[in-house]
Amino acid sequence: MIDRYFEDVLNLDREGEECFDQAKYQAWLMLFDKRDSKKAQKEFRKFMQYEVQHENSNPA
Repeated sequence: MIDRYFEDVLNLDREGEECFDQAKYQAWLMLFDKRDSKKAQKEFRKFMQYEVQHENSNPA
């Protein structure tokens, strides 16, 4: 748990996988009633790319 926290904070790459915010990922899994899997992680990354693009294009 603590190791994962520091990996997230430092944005360390674990086992060659792209890192992402675990809290957001867990919330996304719950929101869309999905189980943790490689496929769900890929879908989440795609979802977050879409969200970041729209966040950056809409200045507050």
